[in-house]
Amino acid sequence: MKLKYPCIVYTFDGLHQIKADNKNYRTMGRYGITVISTKIGVLMSPIAEKILELSYANYGRHFDADGLAHDTLDIFF
Repeated sequence: MKLKYPCIVYTFDGLHQIKADNKNYRTMGRYGITVISTKIGVLMSPIAEKILELSYANYGRHFDADGLAHDTLDIFF
């Protein structure tokens, strides 16, 4: 597979269950997202900033590898 940058790579990471009264109150899918761009040295890509505007989005971390910038996030829905 060949990617063009910037790009988003996502995976289904399982279910997140919220419990109340010892029962499942709400079940949400958890997706791991990696935003990859060629802009090394930028703390967070504009694409990651837009994803963080979603109600159930959490920022993971930023790292540089193989000449590419990576931002990891989790979203739930």
